[in-house]
Amino acid sequence: MAYFNPNRVAFNYNTNMIDAVGAVGRSLWDIYKTNVEKNQNQMKLDEQERSNKAQETHNANVLNATEAWRKTQQENSEREFKFKQEADARDYALKQQQLNAQIQAQNENRAFNQWYKNQILQSQQNENLRRQQEVQAKAAQEALNRTMLFNQMGGVLPKELENASPQVISAYQEAFLNPNAVKMREAEAKAAQELQANPLKNLPVGTQNRLNNAKTLLDRYVPYANDLVANESQISGGIDNLTAPLGKALGLNSDAIAGLYADAEAIADMERAYTKGGGNQAKISALKQITPVNTLFSTTLSGVASRIDNQLSAYNEVIKMLEAQGNYSGVKLLEEQKNELIERLPKEITPFLQKRADTGQKTSSVEEQFKKRAQQQTQTQSFHDQMDENGGYYSGGINPLDEDW
Repeated sequence: MAYFNPNRVAFNYNTNMIDAVGAVGRSLWDIYKTNVEKNQNQMKLDEQERSNKAQETHNANVLNATEAWRKTQQENSEREFKFKQEADARDYALKQQQLNAQIQAQNENRAFNQWYKNQILQSQQNENLRRQQEVQAKAAQEALNRTMLFNQMGGVLPKELENASPQVISAYQEAFLNPNAVKMREAEAKAAQELQANPLKNLPVGTQNRLNNAKTLLDRYVPYANDLVANESQISGGIDNLTAPLGKALGLNSDAIAGLYADAEAIADMERAYTKGGGNQAKISALKQITPVNTLFSTTLSGVASRIDNQLSAYNEVIKMLEAQGNYSGVKLLEEQKNELIERLPKEITPFLQKRADTGQKTSSVEEQFKKRAQQQTQTQSFHDQMDENGGYYSGGINPLDEDW
């Protein structure tokens, strides 16, 4: 804060200034005068010091100028010497530069040659890499296309190949898609369709004829056996056994008995016709067994049953052959035909059949057996098992490179 003077002040006419009144005012005046004197003395001292410094500066400048002249002389001498040295150095540097230029040119030429070789090598490596990538991309695309085609054609990997390497899986797919394998599957599918439509199509001609003959004969034996049972009272017993043959010779038998004799004759003729090399003896043998009139009716039924067994054996033989071939449709068809024929026979003759079909057995069990067998074959045999060391597959498992083929 501003200094506060408690004393009063008044105008001093001596000094023409406002001063403090009393002792304080006089003290302040004394101080003021002392300061003025001190300032005046200090100004004198400062001027003297400035003058001294100016003189010293002048002297120093003169000395510096003299020193500068001497230094200039020395520098000129040194410059002449340095110029000569520089001239010599320039000549040496030029020669050195020329030598370095030659060395650099040689190094650059070698570097360019090496760079050019590296460029060619890199270009070759890039081309090889590009071709390798193209091959890999092509192989990947082919693998993708092969997998898609494999799936589209219903291909399924066996369980043992689910964790196999891509190379093994690829080989399996290639074997599956091999033209020979495709043709074989198409042929098998076509054969299966044809076999489904006609399960007995592939039977040998002789077997087919034997089966057709048996069916024709059984179609005659079934109504004949039923007629025998219906007319049992007229064709059994000692009297009937004596009168019926005589009545046949004289044409005196009833229509029923005459019809039975006529049916027996017709069946015997068919037996002769269907027996290879049998001739008339085949007819006589058949007629002897199926003659309608006997003393015992059981004799008649037994003889007819024996002839029926002979024909049923043809069914049994073909069924056994088809089972070995795995032709379930054919087995089922013949089983149904055989069972249907047996069901049409009278129950009185059934006990005399030696080769009866068990009508209570369901043919579905046969189907289950075939399915189980097919499943086992599928698990144990696959395209992978039939591939050669190169991944090739041959229809029917035959390798044309084998020496025994």
